[in-house]
Amino acid sequence: MNIQQRLEKLYAKYNNIRYFADDPVMIPRQFSRKEDIEISGFFAALFAWGNRKTAKAKAMDLMKRMNFKPHHYVTCTKDFRNCNGFAHRTIRSADVVFLLRGLRQLYAQYGSMEDFFSPVARSGGIKDAIHSFRNFLLSEKHALYSERHLSEPYKNSGCKRMNLFLRWMVRHDNVDMGVWQSVDSSALYMPLDVHSGRMSRSFGLLSRKNDDWNAVEELTQRLRTFDSRDPVKYDIALFGAGFFMAQKKEQ
Repeated sequence: MNIQQRLEKLYAKYNNIRYFADDPVMIPRQFSRKEDIEISGFFAALFAWGNRKTAKAKAMDLMKRMNFKPHHYVTCTKDFRNCNGFAHRTIRSADVVFLLRGLRQLYAQYGSMEDFFSPVARSGGIKDAIHSFRNFLLSEKHALYSERHLSEPYKNSGCKRMNLFLRWMVRHDNVDMGVWQSVDSSALYMPLDVHSGRMSRSFGLLSRKNDDWNAVEELTQRLRTFDSRDPVKYDIALFGAGFFMAQKKEQ
């Protein structure tokens, strides 16, 4: 069995929502309206580092503060006081409020996150789209420390959380929601993390040691040789294999 066949087998196995019951992806999956999925998905992906049960719980906490109406909350709330006291790892309530203000401005100007990302992604690619999104949010008044929560691909950040968010929005299968119709899955980049990175290196798919943007490009380009239309589907395979293998070792 060659590498592509092994990846396809792993994808067939882990493309099953039962493996993701404790994952932050379950937060946007509870909504049906695109704009609610976008906002809840953005924060769920933003919180997705460290223990994934904790990340999911924190994203759920934020949705409760929004009365499970994230789009209405973003566009209609004046002061975002419901977020006072919120914290997740290095993310504090001031960071969340700054992001909410930026999203409110985005929805006022563009109507949806898809309508912001789509033109930039088509003209300059996903890397430019992530860069432009970051700059748009940072145009809001903010504390300098808030900038660390928005990764910059042009500073060689791997942008794992933004690539994860885009995977959820663009792709459609048993895990990803695929609510965006105007961005093609072929344009996506891998949301490289410790689990997918470890498996990618063990399969000989990735030579770089650091999980930076150069590594993301190297891995994504290799995966495009297996499936040019949907290379990032293999993230589900690589993450699933790496995560559950690590769990077994801990037991």
